[in-house]
Amino acid sequence: MDREVSRDSTIGEYQQIPSLHEIDTEGVGPSEWDHIQNLDSFLTRVYKYYEEKGLYCILTSRILNLLTLGFTISFSGFLLLYVDWQAARSGCEVEDDCDFINLAIYTDPANQLTAKYLTMVITYLIIFSLYWVWNIVHLIADLPGLIEIHRFCCVKLGLSHREIQTMEWSELVSRLVMAQSTMRLCVVKELTALDVVSRIMRKENYLIGMLNKDVLCLQVPIPWISKRVMLTKTLEWNIYWCILDCMFDDNFLIQRSFLEDEAALRKRLALMSIFNLLLSPFLVLFLSMYFFLRRYTTIRAQYAPEAGLLLRNGLYENSTSSLTS
Repeated sequence: MDREVSRDSTIGEYQQIPSLHEIDTEGVGPSEWDHIQNLDSFLTRVYKYYEEKGLYCILTSRILNLLTLGFTISFSGFLLLYVDWQAARSGCEVEDDCDFINLAIYTDPANQLTAKYLTMVITYLIIFSLYWVWNIVHLIADLPGLIEIHRFCCVKLGLSHREIQTMEWSELVSRLVMAQSTMRLCVVKELTALDVVSRIMRKENYLIGMLNKDVLCLQVPIPWISKRVMLTKTLEWNIYWCILDCMFDDNFLIQRSFLEDEAALRKRLALMSIFNLLLSPFLVLFLSMYFFLRRYTTIRAQYAPEAGLLLRNGLYENSTSSLTS
């Protein structure tokens, strides 16, 4: 009986998500989110808000990403400017008298390194420091929009920060469709679940269609290797910048100028090719360092062979002792 009472009290602690008709919208203007001009952008921001699990998770993730990025830039700069790798590999002649700091650390890299090498390292640091600053500016610029979506989900959809982390995407879509009856998000027609998903994935659908029809020809012709589509994140950014971001107008209709102006497309592709060629050495170095620092704990998470044997031996002894007792 006591178990049933405690169980009922535990269940009572969980609150059911309120329906759209139970949401208190007092204090918010009835037309605050009515007649949204760029509905595709608004729904995409709602999806990103859901995908990244709410305002606080988004801010925490981006701030930590900025810290990781800043540490990667500064640490790689230290390794490239201040560490004498040749001296570090050679080691000490007398181990008892070895001072690694004096042996393998440059005290004045400006005078101890060649001008060509120093120029490349400084260029690398400037490029990715500007990228780090751009990420800070981007976060500050995105903050009002994030707060707006947070207020929309809390006030109009009745979703708290904890609920947005656990609910299904289909539930959020159904709430968006129901919200159309109380406020006119879309004035052209009634909003359906298919409309919501189609608007969010408008660019992605075109990209998927181009991949299926082999329009982009992303297969790398390497001998003795089966043809595989090579779509890296950097290449995806290039496709968006050169093609998809220029394809649609403000109403997300394909622009006639995009279909007719082949010279502009060639110019964008040529410009990005030169840009990628110039940045590729720095990108390889930075991404290798960034990947290593972010994934090192994952790579080293597997136990060593001897540790596995000791663990199995300990489990065997525990199991045999429990059986005999």
